[in-house]
Amino acid sequence: MIPRDELVEIEFFECQACADEWQLLSDVVEHCGDLSFYHRAMSGFQLAELFERYGWRPAEVEAESFHDLLIVRAEQARYEVQQMKQQQTTKE
Repeated sequence: MIPRDELVEIEFFECQACADEWQLLSDVVEHCGDLSFYHRAMSGFQLAELFERYGWRPAEVEAESFHDLLIVRAEQARYEVQQMKQQQTTKE
């Protein structure tokens, strides 16, 4: 995971609570011994967020469409990370 100091430098956290949650996740991952727990937790969180945001019910979701949506969201996240890196490079 990216060190907290680097994230603070690029103003990644919107508030102190966000930074505290990140620290808690970091501590859990560190004590867990590997990142598999973190990835499963984040996947579960993102899945729940998608279902809540779109008002879906599991029985209503078609697998291929859901897979396509996950790919789109992953690409969106990748693009946003690239933009943050470019902004950081521009500031320097």
